[in-house]
Amino acid sequence: MASYYKPVLRGVTALHDVPCWADLPPPEATSSGASSSGANSVHTNAEEAGLESRFPVNEQVNSRVYLWNGDPWLLQVDAVVNSSTIHLEPTEEYAGLFEAAGPGLLQECAAQGGCRTGEVKMTGGHYLPAQKVIHTVGPRYAVRYKTAAENALCHSYRGCLGMLVECKLRSISMGCIHLASKGYPREDAAHVAARTVRRFLERYADQVDAVVFSMKGEDYEHFQRCLPLYFPRNKREEMAAFNLLPENTGNECGELVLEERDIRISEMPGMKASLRAAPRASTAPSFEEESKELLSTTFISMTRDPDVRRRAPLGEARREGHSRTLSDTQEEGSVHQQYLARASKLDVTDIGAARVLFKCGFDFEKRPVVVLVGAHLDPIARANDLERFLLYAVKEMQPICTSTYSIVYLHAEVSSHSGLELGFVRRLHAVLGENHKDNLKALFVVHPTLALRASTTAMALLGAGISKRVWTRAIYVDSLRSLFQYIPEDQLYIPEFVYDHDRQLQNRA
Repeated sequence: MASYYKPVLRGVTALHDVPCWADLPPPEATSSGASSSGANSVHTNAEEAGLESRFPVNEQVNSRVYLWNGDPWLLQVDAVVNSSTIHLEPTEEYAGLFEAAGPGLLQECAAQGGCRTGEVKMTGGHYLPAQKVIHTVGPRYAVRYKTAAENALCHSYRGCLGMLVECKLRSISMGCIHLASKGYPREDAAHVAARTVRRFLERYADQVDAVVFSMKGEDYEHFQRCLPLYFPRNKREEMAAFNLLPENTGNECGELVLEERDIRISEMPGMKASLRAAPRASTAPSFEEESKELLSTTFISMTRDPDVRRRAPLGEARREGHSRTLSDTQEEGSVHQQYLARASKLDVTDIGAARVLFKCGFDFEKRPVVVLVGAHLDPIARANDLERFLLYAVKEMQPICTSTYSIVYLHAEVSSHSGLELGFVRRLHAVLGENHKDNLKALFVVHPTLALRASTTAMALLGAGISKRVWTRAIYVDSLRSLFQYIPEDQLYIPEFVYDHDRQLQNRA
């Protein structure tokens, strides 16, 4: 029987009735309450020191930003953001959105299959003023994992904006993506939101008409103080931000720069290094040098894990074409069970927030797709945290490996010391177990370098305990366009820097 339910919405506001941030007069005092004379002093000192603002006045960007005191779902915009749970269920803060949309939204969310932290999903707006609802899941906050939490929140905001642009929508209303139940400090979250939106609009302002920060109560006050720092409307606000901005405001995407040896964030003063601090080409060894290292017997013996070295005679026999023995299969099964048991007892959510390995949608063969981002593995390797990554991987892959699936490995911006060495790859292969080998049907290697091809060829030829079934299913793709022939683009989450890398490669071609 058809449902004739239609909610009655009160307080709906048109976008043209919301004042643009650029049109709001700056207060006499700075956002922190500093006096005008104090701001002028900062201005003079900054100019004398030759300091360059991290967020200079940008009239085009400012004209796209709005601050509104109200519920985000009551604005007439193209899309509204819903800060949700991993099951896309209503939260206390956003219960009003589902009430306003009607029961159809809840039904559509139930069919989405959930949403992971930092990811985004889109549904229809149903009875909302907005055409679409973009759902995302904010991170749980812990001081120990502060950087991972901030970057996961950054991914949520940037993912919502990316979805807006990809779907050719022009305006979006965004409330607080962080939830009180997850313990995220409200003022810190305001800084993450503001800087992420600022960095996104610096690149895509021509594809966006309006980003509305729709806040209420304490959050509205935080954004009133925060926005002048990232969207200064005049030189005085720009200069005042020198003393008010956090020390670390992230990279060109708004993501925090990770410490050299700190993926789980215990602060280490004096050790500042960007995840992608310098062009890889300037420091990486040449292909000839890297190939020699990868193919040398010394390198192979050094990078094997202890289990391989203990079974060296058996390894030699395999390289001569002998099949794997029953004892090897049993041993790998034992390793898989041991890791699975350990993973079930440990908290590895910070590894998940680093967005190294995660499940996306489905390929054209209706198989689930797992994405592995090589560049995100760099800081984990530098932090000597690969063992915890293995625990996260076995826990994450266990329900996926029970049926056929595909893996997409993104090699863009991977350093020569990313941790993807023979011993680690062999260990990962063993940890994932027999189901992984049997059910992996395609391994897409995106943007492979000559050095990567050489190293994978060496692994395939030497065996090293890695099943030949894996190598025969490897598919090298040199562009994202080629990848999208196997997997629909809307079924994948690909980091922005990978798109940038792909464009650079295509421009050189």
